[in-house]
Amino acid sequence: RAWLRQGLVTAQVAMALLLLVAAGLFLRSLQQAASVDLGFQVDRVDTLQIDTRVGGYRSDAEGVRVVEALMDRFRTVPGVAAVGASRMVPLFSGSIGLGALRAPGFTGGPDGSDEVAASWDVVTPGYFDALGIPITRGRAFDARDSARATPVAIINEHMADTLWPGQDPIGRQLVQQAGAEERRTLEVIGVARTAKYVSLSEAPSPFIYVPHAQQFMSDMTFHVRHVNRTSRLADLRRAVADFDPNLPVLYTQPLAQTTAFALLPQRIAGWMAGSISAIGLLLAALGLYGLTAFTVAQRTREIAVRVALGATRAAVLGLVFRQAGRTAVLGTL
Repeated sequence: RAWLRQGLVTAQVAMALLLLVAAGLFLRSLQQAASVDLGFQVDRVDTLQIDTRVGGYRSDAEGVRVVEALMDRFRTVPGVAAVGASRMVPLFSGSIGLGALRAPGFTGGPDGSDEVAASWDVVTPGYFDALGIPITRGRAFDARDSARATPVAIINEHMADTLWPGQDPIGRQLVQQAGAEERRTLEVIGVARTAKYVSLSEAPSPFIYVPHAQQFMSDMTFHVRHVNRTSRLADLRRAVADFDPNLPVLYTQPLAQTTAFALLPQRIAGWMAGSISAIGLLLAALGLYGLTAFTVAQRTREIAVRVALGATRAAVLGLVFRQAGRTAVLGTL
């Protein structure tokens, strides 16, 4: 019976150690995920979301004017370094589809076609500066890219390398099939660094940006970068209220907190593994303690005889602890 008890406690110690190792691996994975290069900067950036249609601005032209006016007001807030807006928030809102896309001359699509599978986003001038996304070739969007100008687009580096490897993508054409009867040609004016768009674990994929003035979206999120770590959300809300008290602010939060949602699965897994391993370790310690106490109680007469024959207190303690330590060591091994 003594060997059975010791075997059970040894197995308990082994399982607790396995849980501890698993928790450590989860925590290490969480640390590595937190240090992944996102392709954009989240520090010192506040996000603020509005919907111009909810605010009563029905036409596209009015919505574009509201977004541009708010960006001008945000730039006057003390401490603001850059302002931009986008339809999607990286690692939070996912991505959108604006229709099928074709690249004339490209043959890597399904069945050798020129179709391109890419995710989209609608952004304003200043967006790449606000998020610290470098434009590696060409230029970013500016006031030249109005609704009446030639439709333009910015693609990421992965898309440029996929469609035109070893070639200059600036000036190339992309055909957007926005509807059954609507088709327009986009001119590539810039290449942005490839970033993470939906999740931390995603592989590099084609991504395309189009200007807000040419692809209107009423639901836009502003990204406001400031020079220090003090949040400016209160000032931004005040600026919106001063512009139009009836324009509701749907969402405000620092970008670092917004993108932290992408780490939620790893955080949950780490917390659960850590909690379970702590419980397992506690149970193993209680089992080892109970086994030792029970063994000592059974060996009271033996210990008394040893003491009567001259055993010291240290010798008796060593006898007990050697047996408990042997169980713990075997479980660890």
